Amino acid sequence: MLTNTPVYCGIEPDDSNIPDYLKERWMKLTKDAVFYWQVKLQTQHQQLDRWNMLYVEIPVGATYKSENCDIEIKFIPKPVNYEDWYSYLGYYCPSVYCGKAEIVITYLEIGTCDIANLGLEYCYKDAAIRTDVDLASTMSHELGHSLGLGHYTSNDPKLNYEWTTGENQPPSIMAVKHRYIPQLRQITQLDIDKVHEMYGEGGFLTSSDDKKSVEDVLINTNPTIKQRRIFETLSISNSNILVGKYELIKIEKISGTVFDDVHLAGHPVFLTIIGPNGEIETVKVRVTGDGYFEYPLTFDGKSTQEIYHVEPSYMDFVDISKNLNFEVGVKSSETTFNLAVPKQSLEQKEGTNEDIDKNEIPKWIQNNAKWWADEVITDKEFVRGIEHLAEKEIIKITNVYPQENSSKNIPFWIKNTAKWWTDGVISDDEFLKAVQHLASNGIIKIKNDN
Repeated sequence: MLTNTPVYCGIEPDDSNIPDYLKERWMKLTKDAVFYWQVKLQTQHQQLDRWNMLYVEIPVGATYKSENCDIEIKFIPKPVNYEDWYSYLGYYCPSVYCGKAEIVITYLEIGTCDIANLGLEYCYKDAAIRTDVDLASTMSHELGHSLGLGHYTSNDPKLNYEWTTGENQPPSIMAVKHRYIPQLRQITQLDIDKVHEMYGEGGFLTSSDDKKSVEDVLINTNPTIKQRRIFETLSISNSNILVGKYELIKIEKISGTVFDDVHLAGHPVFLTIIGPNGEIETVKVRVTGDGYFEYPLTFDGKSTQEIYHVEPSYMDFVDISKNLNFEVGVKSSETTFNLAVPKQSLEQKEGTNEDIDKNEIPKWIQNNAKWWADEVITDKEFVRGIEHLAEKEIIKITNVYPQENSSKNIPFWIKNTAKWWTDGVISDDEFLKAVQHLASNGIIKIKNDN
């Protein structure tokens, strides 16, 4: 067990056969895995520093004090010893056995090859690299070992088999041999409770108040390592977002441009959004022919209030110069539902769509419909926007009670209708007929105070 704030040193692979963008990506997922364990352990604890986990990246050529690294994290193509091939995807070796505690992750994909006279056999494919999800899953598992957790198994062999094949969600990140569906292996409350039980209220500082810093480890970095400039611009429409306590939806937008000499058609931008509680979401954003991209952020009265952090990447390159922050807070006043266009001017006659073309549907609903048709936002986010209009009586929807034998799925033709509406091919009236269909089938639910 650890007796001080653990220092994890991510050692960048010194291998010219590995592209720089892969090295950068592996270092980032290593940092994220350490950070995610830390955030999980700090949840529900007021003395956060007792559960700190320090991560230091060691670039190729950097000088550092190895003795101040409690655990070194390394990447290798495959196990060194032939007899260990295909038997593991990574391992944790404590200092008592290895002199220096280390986590080792293998990055070549295990596949099958047609070998003469033997048929199909396991093999390592030199051109096939394990996916980020697979590597991150193994990394989180081995970090659990470094904290003192052993493997999690059931007394029921059938249940162990179901965890391995993905038929059943494993209850712990420490479940073994869950290689085939790594997305199902997550840090769970069971894992966190066990670590808390092992270390007690004192956390990692139970036996020592030793708190190291990056400066205690890293002496100097390799001056030849340069940050890649990817984004010409990156901004958010509002960095201080105020949401009413009872507000149903508020939309802001992250937008930017990729440099012309970097932009390559067909490649998306990835935005990693880190929430105030350490929750991490990575979204894929389509880039236009001239390098422009935008992504809508939706908030409501239940959104977590604090500072969010955004890290952009493109074609597996990161550009930390364009990282940005934004803050979500609560409005001091709850007079937040006054709309720019008076409700009366937008109301329709009960039971008809008469004169709808004379009214104006808010612009943000058109944006929502476009993003939904382009699969930038989910069905749920689109439906929430329509429900907001109906509940505020900006549009009038009749027969809001679902018909018998109605479907809860949104028909594909409605997405086409939304696309045509935003392109100006069809009128507001025709679009609202599609919305009426959603209400009649119970997909849209309207609260009725009467």
